[in-house]
Amino acid sequence: MGFRRLCTGLAVGALLAAALPAAATLVKRATIEESVRASDAIVLGRVLGQRTVRLEDGTVATAVRVRVEQRLKGGFRGGAEIEITAYGGQTPRGRFVALGEATYQRGERVLLQLEVIDGRLHTLGLAAGKWNVRQDDSGERFLTRDLAGLGLVGDAEMTEGPLPLSEFRDTLRRVMDER
Repeated sequence: MGFRRLCTGLAVGALLAAALPAAATLVKRATIEESVRASDAIVLGRVLGQRTVRLEDGTVATAVRVRVEQRLKGGFRGGAEIEITAYGGQTPRGRFVALGEATYQRGERVLLQLEVIDGRLHTLGLAAGKWNVRQDDSGERFLTRDLAGLGLVGDAEMTEGPLPLSEFRDTLRRVMDER
């Protein structure tokens, strides 16, 4: 009887483990409204480049340069160049990956929801704060984001997109008008 109970427990545990991501960084689900409120700044921009750095505590990170095309919230002006810190990066000893962190490609257009942590700019909620800006055949711009590597907790509705940029702007205006 004890062996059968053990086998049943192991089988149930294996099923539960299979239902969860192998590894993930936990991030609280947030609606667009909640994430707009929590963002210190929101910008539309283009990725100029990136380089691996070591932070003061020895953490490997990537410094991402972005040219701001348009400020949607916060103090950055169009044309300004800002630097985002993303955890993880490539070193001579190998690649260090921070699960759920946003990744960047030179030249890509992005909408970034930013927060300041220890004096550095980071995307809000790791990859959740980085949106890729795409344009369809009709010229309408829309947003998508990659939430892979994030373990989302909570009940808020959280989309990966596509989300029309105009809808994001409308939500932003509504939230800012509440102030």
